[in-house]
Amino acid sequence: ANFKMATFQRRRKKSSSETQRCSVKIDGLIAPQVCCHLTSELLKYLLYERQQIPLPYEQIKFDLRRDEIARQETKEQGITPDFKSSKPLFPSSERKRCRHVVDSMEELLPHLEDLFSITYVPHVLILIGATAVSPKETYILNFTDALTTSKENSLSAKSCIRSLLREMITKDFLPISSTPPITNTLLLVKAHRDCGLDWFVPKLTYKLGSRGQQYDISLAGTAHPGEEQVYFEEQGTKDDYIWYQAPVSIKGYKEKSVRAAKPEDIWM
Repeated sequence: ANFKMATFQRRRKKSSSETQRCSVKIDGLIAPQVCCHLTSELLKYLLYERQQIPLPYEQIKFDLRRDEIARQETKEQGITPDFKSSKPLFPSSERKRCRHVVDSMEELLPHLEDLFSITYVPHVLILIGATAVSPKETYILNFTDALTTSKENSLSAKSCIRSLLREMITKDFLPISSTPPITNTLLLVKAHRDCGLDWFVPKLTYKLGSRGQQYDISLAGTAHPGEEQVYFEEQGTKDDYIWYQAPVSIKGYKEKSVRAAKPEDIWM
C-alpha cells in the first residue's frame, strides 16, 4: 500500500509541473501594433525552437517561393533553374506540408493585425499540442503591465523582440532536453466580447487548464513622464474579456534531411 501511494505521488507530481515564468523588463511602454509584432515573432520562433518546423519560418517561406518560381520557369520555358543543385528545394512529399504551414501563417497574421488594431489584448496563448484542451506546452504572453495608447512614444518592435529573446536565452527558459512531438500549434487571444471580431472563434467557456507544461512570459514596462499607460481594470470587468481562438492550426512537419539553419535565419 505504501509503495502504491508513493508511486501515485510521484505520478501526481510529474503531471502538475510548475509554471515557468519569464519577466521581461522594458524601459518604456509598447503600442498594440508592437504587441502584435511580438506575438507573431514569438509564434515563429517557438515553431522552430520547439522543433515543429525544420527551419526558421521566414527561411521556409523564402525557400518555398523560390522553389515555386523555379518549377514555374521549368514548366513554361523548359529550362533548368540556375541553382547550385539541380534537386528541388522541397521533395513533393514535404512540399505539401511546407505549403500548409505557410498558408496557415499567411492567413493568420493579417487577422492578428486587425485584432490588435480594434481592441486591447491583455493575454495571448500559444498552444503546442493536439487540442486547446490538452496541449503539450502552453505559452502565456502577458501585456497587461506594458501597454500604451501612443504609437509615437512606444518602444520599437525590434528592441522588444531583442529584449524578449535575450531574457529567454539567458535564463534557459525553454528546456533543450525535451521537445514536444510534431503536432498542431494553436493561437488564442483574450479580447473584449463586444469588439466585433468575425474571424476568430469566441470560446465563452474556455479556461486555461493545468495539463502540459506552462510558460508565462510577462512584459513589465516603465511609464516615463508624458506617457499614457493602459490599465485593463479601466477597460471593463474581467467578464467583459473572453478567449477567442484562431480557426486555423499550424501543423508541424519534419524533414529527413535539411540544411543547417544560420542564426540570422530566425529573424529575417
